[in-house]
Amino acid sequence: MAGSYSVTLRPDITLTVGNELHLLDAKFRLQSIGAATIDSTADDDEVQVVSLRQWTTFQPSDIHKMHAYKDALDARRHQERQDVRSVWVLYPGDATAFFSETGGRVSVVPDHRSEMIGVGALPMQPGREPVELRGALETMLSA
Repeated sequence: MAGSYSVTLRPDITLTVGNELHLLDAKFRLQSIGAATIDSTADDDEVQVVSLRQWTTFQPSDIHKMHAYKDALDARRHQERQDVRSVWVLYPGDATAFFSETGGRVSVVPDHRSEMIGVGALPMQPGREPVELRGALETMLSA
């Protein structure tokens, strides 16, 4: 695949649908986040944690790289009348996110191909059904 004018960019997977390109790139990094639930009846001097939930999300730097893929490759591919519509990081975490060029951040995969313009992150964990990836592919391939 053509790169930027300074470096070669090679996403792991390129899906071509008509003149649209959807790029997917696997990353093996994640960010761990914890959230505590506090007992609201506890005395102000003594905070009691009722539960602690841990989850993992994508690295912001990986989303930045997806922007670089999209912007650099879109500029190069436009000469060939191909449009880079979406670029996704696949990572071993929990959260799904999509950053639309027109609507900001959403936490789900867009339902319509016409809305799938931007960058996103899809969780891919060994032993876990790739529900989010399947939904994204169905949207990419829809008429």
